[in-house]
Amino acid sequence: MQTIPGITLATGRFRLTDGALPPAGRHLSNARLGDWLSARADARHASSHAHAVHEAGVSVLIEGYLSHITGQPAHAPAAVLALYLESGLDFLPSLRGSYTGLILDSRDNTAHLFNDRRASRPLYYRQDADRSLLAGPEVAGLACAAPPLQEIDPVAVCEFLIFASYYNDRTLFPSIKKLPPASVMSFGPDSMAIRRYWQTRIEPDKNPGSEDEWVKEALSLFNQSTHRLLAHCEHPFLYLSGGLDSRMILGGLRENGFRIPAVTYGTQEGDDAPIARQLAQHCGLPFTYLPISTANPEAHFVDAALRADCRAETVDTPSLGLLQDQLAETYDQFIQGDKSYYSYHAATPDEALIQAGVFSFAFANRLGDLLDPAVFRHASSSIEHTLRDVRSAGRNIEAQDLRDKVYFEQRLFNRQNAFTAANLRRFEQARPWLDEDLVDCLFSMPGTLRSGNALAKKMLQKAHPDLAAIPFAHKDSIPQAQTYRQSISASPPLAEFIRIQFHHQLDPRLAALFRPDNLFALIDSLLAGRPYPIPHTRWWQALPGTWRITARRYRADRIHPVSVMMRLMQINLYLNEVRQNHTPPLNQA
Repeated sequence: MQTIPGITLATGRFRLTDGALPPAGRHLSNARLGDWLSARADARHASSHAHAVHEAGVSVLIEGYLSHITGQPAHAPAAVLALYLESGLDFLPSLRGSYTGLILDSRDNTAHLFNDRRASRPLYYRQDADRSLLAGPEVAGLACAAPPLQEIDPVAVCEFLIFASYYNDRTLFPSIKKLPPASVMSFGPDSMAIRRYWQTRIEPDKNPGSEDEWVKEALSLFNQSTHRLLAHCEHPFLYLSGGLDSRMILGGLRENGFRIPAVTYGTQEGDDAPIARQLAQHCGLPFTYLPISTANPEAHFVDAALRADCRAETVDTPSLGLLQDQLAETYDQFIQGDKSYYSYHAATPDEALIQAGVFSFAFANRLGDLLDPAVFRHASSSIEHTLRDVRSAGRNIEAQDLRDKVYFEQRLFNRQNAFTAANLRRFEQARPWLDEDLVDCLFSMPGTLRSGNALAKKMLQKAHPDLAAIPFAHKDSIPQAQTYRQSISASPPLAEFIRIQFHHQLDPRLAALFRPDNLFALIDSLLAGRPYPIPHTRWWQALPGTWRITARRYRADRIHPVSVMMRLMQINLYLNEVRQNHTPPLNQA
């Protein structure tokens, strides 16, 4: 399995070693700053495309691309170098594209590590007690560096079980953090500081403007985004669904003169894949349908957990990685329809968080009953604190705007980007809806225009009425965790695989977070297809008839018990594989 391309940096006792060379086919660019910092860019492009040096003693490493620089990707590091020499770090908000970058300035012995405005490429850092720093694109590599990390974060585990990812900058290991979007980490031999050079800002008092004018401006920026993202693609494909977001991209590609093959994947259920085929045929594009088999998922669970670097739930569609490998034999870039905002309506701040998928144990009561009481109190308090901060940041804006701010800063940053990062192992990315100028426009308009996909529908109707006339899919074809509710008890090999994970191979660090009797009772009921048990976690629950109170509490849950089991199994698989089989890409000198 290929690594995720990116920039790796080490200071202090950490060192980059020859044993960490990436797989064949990648290009390395190495750089140093004095005797205290070593770095490399593991990039898709040759060293001349990723590294630029100036005689003044400044060098730049770039992994990824700038979308608004005229010419080929080779100009990206040279452009960044020129901008830095001219204006220091003040140029960062002006960049457009998908990238991580590193500036080494020997004039004052400082380094600056930065990412793009939506953190579209993963970047993590580990800082130890002696202030040694390690940064890179994969958590597993940082966790395995000597001495390998042992402690896991119980709050992060709970966030993953609730959100299928993490909140804010957490990872599974408390010593490893994600670099937030639009951030620059500046450091010297004895110092390190992180600041945001851009943040999502939504003004409380907006000019409502004209709906037609907003649609016109959004269409112009969308067309600009599509053109500059696709101008230098060699072998791209479009992830096409039967919905709205990728359909708008399909129209934009057609308008800009790009004829790009379309690909969709899924099961035979739902109408997503058939409508995607209809759209591709309507536009005269080659179409590939890749069926996702739900048979023998246990053969692919480990691969799915490792490809995702345990950033988001992937074991519900474990064979997807094999389909990506198949596509990589023909294509080198994917185009995807991730939007910067959510389409559902939100009337209150609490509803805004729920619609964006960000909530607390109030909607995960069964999970709370499975946890050790001390772990539950600690995790619940931490998550509630996070949600209070999120609400506070949006206290002066409408619920619709808060919903989209939370979506951009939490769901996109953590969940959606996690799936994109897994794709980056094999492909470059292009996501036209996330173009920086378009995002600024979308967040400056009234939130009601974004609600219910009203804006995107009007854009499609105005620019591509023939595509708007084709029916939209009502049910996607992607397996969900709940799909396994029926199949587990009907598949002895699958049930046995899951049973072994929990009864014999459950990582002790995970086991210590739960009430074992409650956890195993739930797992065994799922494996046997029996009704879910109601555990006696409080004294009054043993009283006759009080089970009805607990049953009513569970009806408020938004986390299906199968999802709890599958997500916990994914964390367990990841921890076991990292501990037993992962070759550390970084070693202590």
